[in-house]
Amino acid sequence: MNKIKCILASQNSQSTLYISNLALNINLQDKWDNIKSNSVGSFNKVFIKIKLEDDNNIYYILDNAFITYLNDEIKISYRGACRKYRQVAKTNEFIIQTEKLLRQQEERLKYLNACEQLNVSNIDKIEIYKLRNEIFINKAIVLFNLNKEETSCEK
Repeated sequence: MNKIKCILASQNSQSTLYISNLALNINLQDKWDNIKSNSVGSFNKVFIKIKLEDDNNIYYILDNAFITYLNDEIKISYRGACRKYRQVAKTNEFIIQTEKLLRQQEERLKYLNACEQLNVSNIDKIEIYKLRNEIFINKAIVLFNLNKEETSCEK
């Protein structure tokens, strides 16, 4: 498999990895779409699986990502938080606690959506937006058995 240069760039930093494949997952189903050469994409929130040259996978959850793949180089520009994970074989305490939190968040979102449908005026749209983002992250952790990496995305 070809070695592909992958650059992750935020407003504050940039790092380079050499990878063999990059796949995207938009809806957290067990379906990955490999990025193809000469591609461009923009995503509000995206779950990325990167296969390193040693066949290990690392996962990223990025906000406001813009991805280009041209001339054997992938550039991922993003804003906001970069979350880096590794998949684990067995469910651990972190995943169990995240699953409990996810259930609470989903219940809260149901309540807020119901209030919004009833035109309750004190419903905070920003809270709904933030909650949906948190649910996306926590759902990815639970569904794919992910552990947060201690190292920064920029390393």
